[in-house]
Amino acid sequence: MAEPVDFAGELGKAQIAACVSDYAPSAGSDEDWAHFYEAFDLPPPEERVQYNAGRRIVSFPYFNAGVVIWRERDAKGKPTHIGRDWLTTALSFEQRVTRPYDRTNIDQFTLPILGYLRGKPVKTLDQRLNFNIESFGQGQGHRQSIAHYHRLGILWAHETHGRYALETFTALMGMDATERFLEAFSAHAKRKRMKRHLSAIALGASAAAAC
Repeated sequence: MAEPVDFAGELGKAQIAACVSDYAPSAGSDEDWAHFYEAFDLPPPEERVQYNAGRRIVSFPYFNAGVVIWRERDAKGKPTHIGRDWLTTALSFEQRVTRPYDRTNIDQFTLPILGYLRGKPVKTLDQRLNFNIESFGQGQGHRQSIAHYHRLGILWAHETHGRYALETFTALMGMDATERFLEAFSAHAKRKRMKRHLSAIALGASAAAAC
């Protein structure tokens, strides 16, 4: 997180909110989506979204699951059970859908379906709330409230977020945090090619402490 976010304010009157995905899933044609909704006895929705990257294809609603905001209780204080229902929807999707799809995307396939099942479609959040620095790099001129990345090297290379992450990490965990992380997870770090980045962070932290 790069700046404070008013999650309740971003959600507004919606039940669920998320950012549109940057890229289309492998199984995401109109025919695929029509089948997905049919599996839940739902008509295909009229709403469409435009992906943020690549060819910026227009598609049925499809959201990145990295940042999802939902209301835990309604106006009367009654639990909404959105998390539970999302899981149930995903399990039902797995049982009912017969067209080929990437199982790793099942959470994202079912999030918009959950919204329509509840009669309240997922609200689209501004891209700044899940800004993908893997795709958009430094993103100069674009507001970035929450940074989205998959690889430590991408974060470390980011001029703003990398420095902020380092300062926050060491402030919370201590100046020797990176060394302790490598001691505990060295094998995993080596497989994920994180070791050299973590070592660089450790050197940066030591240099900062010396100043």
